[in-house]
Amino acid sequence: MDVQYNESQSINKLFKYICRTIHPVKYLQDHLEQSIRPDGRKFLSFRPVSVNVSSIVQADSSAIFKLGNTTAVCGIKAELATPKVDTPDHGYVVPNVELSPLCSSRFRPGPPGEQAQVLSKCIDVILNNSAALDLKDLCICKSKLVWVLQLLITDPTDDEEDLASGKFSIAIDDEDNFCYVHKPGGIPISANLFSKGLEMARTRAKSVRSVINAAISTLAVHDMETDT
Repeated sequence: MDVQYNESQSINKLFKYICRTIHPVKYLQDHLEQSIRPDGRKFLSFRPVSVNVSSIVQADSSAIFKLGNTTAVCGIKAELATPKVDTPDHGYVVPNVELSPLCSSRFRPGPPGEQAQVLSKCIDVILNNSAALDLKDLCICKSKLVWVLQLLITDPTDDEEDLASGKFSIAIDDEDNFCYVHKPGGIPISANLFSKGLEMARTRAKSVRSVINAAISTLAVHDMETDT
């Protein structure tokens, strides 16, 4: 009985793989018509989130963020530099997104491509608009020396994204205000759909924020135990 069940499972997985490979658009449409996604989630259900901080010992700080089967890794290196002329009492943050061939076959080794550069700029704008970090805290000596935080973010699945006719991203701050909206082309988005997306983003932000706070609290407790 178990052998037959396992064989049936294997055949079913193989059939799904063949359908997804040969007819990816129809495969996705067939699922969405039933209000489910190919991974089994309901259409409006979010992927599970987990965060692990300070996992990369070579970096001054780091975080590993998992969204379902997608993983993003961020390593932070702190460097000393001269402040910018227009902000002599501010340090600065430099986001760098790296999309390697491990992320998708569309990407190649070498300098950052257009999508990576756009994502880096998006993160830079989000950090500035949300005031998530007070850049004055990075100042060591006004007009002379500040900390620069180099952020390297890598995305080690994108089947749905490749087939999407349009997409947009919303960033929410701690006060549930949206601080950034990014829509890289595609079909127009109605006001009604945008409003739904905004409410979903606020709901999602609360759950993600709680996961991040829990990870930071765990690290703080670990540091206190280490110090004692």
